[in-house]
Amino acid sequence: EAEWVIEGNCTVDGVCVSSPNFPEPYGNKDYCLISLPKPALLEVTAFETEKGYDKLTVNGKQFSGTSLLGDSFNAWTNITWRSDESVVE
Repeated sequence: EAEWVIEGNCTVDGVCVSSPNFPEPYGNKDYCLISLPKPALLEVTAFETEKGYDKLTVNGKQFSGTSLLGDSFNAWTNITWRSDESVVE
């Protein structure tokens, strides 16, 4: 089982990575870089951000809103999470 390597303020619980304070709202200007051996099969069980502003980037593509909810995919790159300075979900 691969180990998550986290830079920033996301949290790890077993094989699950979440934004700070999950399931409560995350804060402004949150950031984390998530890495693990590639490729890594990921399953998204919860995902909701301020659409268009707070973004998760994986495989060079940005996701926001609920666009990843329920998806499974292989991650070939590190994953970044970034929230902006305003509304949080």
